[in-house]
Amino acid sequence: MRLLDRQLLRVGATFHLVAVTILAVALGAATRAPQAGAGAPAGPGRSGNFTLPAANGYTLYFVKERGVLAITASRTQPLRPTIDANGGIGAPRADHPSSSESIYTTPEADGRPGVINADLGPIGSVALVFHPSGRKKVTTVDLEPGSEDCAGPTKIVRRLGTFEGSVVFHAENGYTSAAATSVPGSVGTSPLRNCAKASNDQPGEPAEATDTEALLSVSGAVGFYASRTAHGSTFHALSSEQLAPNVSVGRIAASSAPNASFWFAGDGSGARVRPPAPFSGSATYRSSAGSPSWSGDLSVDFPGITQPLTGEGLLPARLKIYPLGRG
Repeated sequence: MRLLDRQLLRVGATFHLVAVTILAVALGAATRAPQAGAGAPAGPGRSGNFTLPAANGYTLYFVKERGVLAITASRTQPLRPTIDANGGIGAPRADHPSSSESIYTTPEADGRPGVINADLGPIGSVALVFHPSGRKKVTTVDLEPGSEDCAGPTKIVRRLGTFEGSVVFHAENGYTSAAATSVPGSVGTSPLRNCAKASNDQPGEPAEATDTEALLSVSGAVGFYASRTAHGSTFHALSSEQLAPNVSVGRIAASSAPNASFWFAGDGSGARVRPPAPFSGSATYRSSAGSPSWSGDLSVDFPGITQPLTGEGLLPARLKIYPLGRG
């Protein structure tokens, strides 16, 4: 295959930022690029990947890379690239009408991508070894102009085979589960592109975009971000939780909607959001004499948990309006 879906290389800007943010928080130093100079991105790594069907319509996407095991639980295509049992690349969808997923991470002492031994504490365990079949899948990536700041492979080579041993997974709150002793998968070049550069942006907050009319952000126990452009509005929520000493979960939800779902006053004095599923309810932002308020019944459905997005545990909302804002 000569061309890879362009979405693999250029996800919608906000989706990409949220996915990278939650992965960076969850994986910590293991995913940070060793830098030869300021802002220099690392080259591609190697990963072990397999996919496991799970209960209640979920799929579990396992990735062992750079000494970290990450398990994404989702009912839709995840926000990071995936690799199927035949070595094919599943690009992250930039056009998600809605998405809600959880990413479980734990450090893994063995650096080999084909050997996975992880104690997941209350949610299970993994003890698998990759057995190659002798077949491989090679995908050539057609790089787009403008991707020169990213480090990534131009050729993805995957050895196909089977992970054998034992894997058991029981999600918190019982929203899904799975178990297997043999799972088809692959080992080889990781498709994850590293676009990290030195930045003054605050961790966890999407960077300013030139075509943004308004950006509303709330942080604290959970982050909520609403962005409005000439093309519509997008909404994101993210949170993290420690499930065991070495096991954490990062949760991401996103949706897009027409601009009517995100109203704001041109002078920055107020805004109102009513995003579609996986969100429910609405919230109102008001700013009077420099004292912002954030209220309403807005919440988000993460896998296995409904999270309020107003009330205690959240910092005051912030609203930024850009030159294109029309109120």
